[in-house]
Amino acid sequence: MPGAVGGPGHPAGAVSVPVLTGPVPPGSAAGGLVQPTVTYTVSRSGWRRRTMRVQVRTSGPVGELILFARPGAAPPRVAAEAHELSRLAAVDQAVTRTIDVTLDGAQLPWGVRLLPALVHPTGWSVTHPADEDLVVR
Repeated sequence: MPGAVGGPGHPAGAVSVPVLTGPVPPGSAAGGLVQPTVTYTVSRSGWRRRTMRVQVRTSGPVGELILFARPGAAPPRVAAEAHELSRLAAVDQAVTRTIDVTLDGAQLPWGVRLLPALVHPTGWSVTHPADEDLVVR
């Protein structure tokens, strides 16, 4: 038994420690499994600030993402509370991508949020900015 002291085959005071040999498989506990995450920021850009820019960073493979928006100063919590603005396809590596949405004629403020296309994604997560940073004025 790993970590056992004494007993058959183990002199008193000896500690049994498992030994890893060969390459460490990706995703194993010994390989330091880190769950990929998505982080994003929302800002206004352009000469007259008529574009909403969403900068999306992924630290590894993630599924499809959807940018949702609704009128008002509260970002949506779930897809059913808002309208779809844009989609980002799934990726199999760490990347940074940008979504630009033209605001010409938009009645602001808008609350926006980036959500996974799947309600409960497995193996990765989205880290959201504070709610006040998800309001475009």
